[in-house]
Amino acid sequence: MVRQVDVELCEDLRLSWASMEALIQQLSRQKTHGWAHEIEVLRMVYKLAHGLSYRVVARAFGIARSMVHRAVQLRC
Repeated sequence: MVRQVDVELCEDLRLSWASMEALIQQLSRQKTHGWAHEIEVLRMVYKLAHGLSYRVVARAFGIARSMVHRAVQLRC
């Protein structure tokens, strides 16, 4: 049985949940910003997967554009 999360990740990010979990484990977290580590990684992958502007990603996640920029710059 395929979980709904797996279907959504495959459609939106072209990743399986197992791949996303491995990526989350591989990316170390140096500082806490009040957001869950998983959410930070999802925002970064979403931006990279779609080639969207920081503004569009910020709007999609309901956060400030500077927070998206900072998260991507820290991880990439």
